[in-house]
Amino acid sequence: MCLGLLGKNIQRAQYIFVFFHSIVVALVLACFRIVRREKSDRGSVPFWVGIILITSRRIHSIFALRLFNDCVAMVLVYFAIYLFVKRKWVAGVVMYSLATSIKMNVILFAPGLAVFLIQCKFATFV
Repeated sequence: MCLGLLGKNIQRAQYIFVFFHSIVVALVLACFRIVRREKSDRGSVPFWVGIILITSRRIHSIFALRLFNDCVAMVLVYFAIYLFVKRKWVAGVVMYSLATSIKMNVILFAPGLAVFLIQCKFATFV
């Protein structure tokens, strides 16, 4: 099913992509909340980072105006990051793989993901 009905209903497609944008913002803020709650020895995420996230024009442009498939991939990759932060390794890897299958630019997250997994020493990998 084409979200925009072959270009005839762009507004409906924009509403769907704005929904995806809302999901991404919620996932990123949830990750920030978990990091803030744990308060590692390196400090926590400052509150103004969330304000920048919500008011970002670039994200709005990619999600609501241009209607690229980036938004679907970003929903999956940020859901994968959320699962990694919650220490749900297998589900996170599956979500990361799905995101990579949609858009290959998700591979740019791989170095950070590798460092994170090595730091956690693959603890409780089940």
